[in-house]
Amino acid sequence: MAYTKRQFGAELILELEKGYNREKIAIWAEQIRQKHLKEIDDELYVIIEKICLMSFGEQFEYSKAELIDLAINLIKQ
Repeated sequence: MAYTKRQFGAELILELEKGYNREKIAIWAEQIRQKHLKEIDDELYVIIEKICLMSFGEQFEYSKAELIDLAINLIKQ
């Protein structure tokens, strides 16, 4: 069964409700990627990869508002 953009968006919102921390969100995204590696399409893989990169520094950081917008857009797809 495929892991969908809608699922990821909903889970991202739930994760953000726990509080925004760049490194924790990146680690969470990495765990999602590893858990669902064979179930995600290429487009979602790239999105998750970009969130994982946030652990490498502020230059890769998305704001909480940007991540919420991303999650909402993924849910709508």
